[in-house]
Amino acid sequence: IPPPAHWSGRWSLVHSASVRGPNMSDEERNLARARQLLQRYGIVARECLQNEADGWDWARLYRPLEMMELRGEARRGYFVRGLSGMQFALPEAVERLRAWRNQEDGDALIVLNACDPANVYGSVEVTAPAEPGAGLVQAGLSRLARLPSNYVVLQRGAPVLLYEHGGNRWTAIPQLSEDTLRRAIQLMIEHLTRAGGLGSRPRRVLVTSWNGVSPIGGPIQPLLEKMGFRREPPAMVWDGIYTRIKER
Repeated sequence: IPPPAHWSGRWSLVHSASVRGPNMSDEERNLARARQLLQRYGIVARECLQNEADGWDWARLYRPLEMMELRGEARRGYFVRGLSGMQFALPEAVERLRAWRNQEDGDALIVLNACDPANVYGSVEVTAPAEPGAGLVQAGLSRLARLPSNYVVLQRGAPVLLYEHGGNRWTAIPQLSEDTLRRAIQLMIEHLTRAGGLGSRPRRVLVTSWNGVSPIGGPIQPLLEKMGFRREPPAMVWDGIYTRIKER
C-alpha cells in the first residue's frame, strides 16, 4: 500500500503529565537515554550519539552506563573495532558477538540501510583509492549520508561497499578481493531488485560512478561485465538480460 501523499490533522504539544508522564530529573533522564541506546544498538559508543538531537551528551551518559555495569545490566570493554573509546554492551549482545565470531560464516556479507539503527557508524566513511576527478574519493574518503535510498554492505561489521541511489554512485574499499567484491555487488543487486526494491520496477541497476569515476574504461568494468552488466554510456546497467541469456 503506497504511503499517503500528505499527513492531515491537527497537531499540538503535549502538556499534560498524565500523557507524557511525570517530570524527570537529569539523572533519571540520562539513565533512560542510556538504556534506550543499549536496547537500540546492543553496543554503545560515542559515535552512537552523532545523529541524536541536542542534549544527548556522552559525558552525561557515561556515569549511568557505569552504574548499569556495576549492577550487571551492561558490560564495558572494546567490542567493535573502529569505534572510539570505551564501549558498553548488553550481556546478550556480547554473547552473540562471541558466538558469531566462532561461526564458519563469520565473513558473511550483510546489506544494511544507511538509516538502520544497526548502522553504528553514523555517516559511513570508507577509504577509497585516489583517482583524478574523484571528488571526495580523491581525498581518500567517501561519505554515505543517512538517507533511505542509501545502502552499505558490511563484512564483520565493517563497511566494504557503499551504494547511493541518487546518482547511482558506488564506492568500495580498495583491499577487497575480487571474490568478496563480486559477492558484495551481487548481494546489493539482489536487494535492490527484490519486490518493492529501488531497482525492481523496472528491474534495473545502474553504476554511473565507481569510486568517483565512470566505470566504463575503469578497472571495475571487466568484473561488472562478467556479472551481466552492459555498457550504456556514461553508465553500466544490469537488468538481468545477459544473465538469462547465459543461463540458456
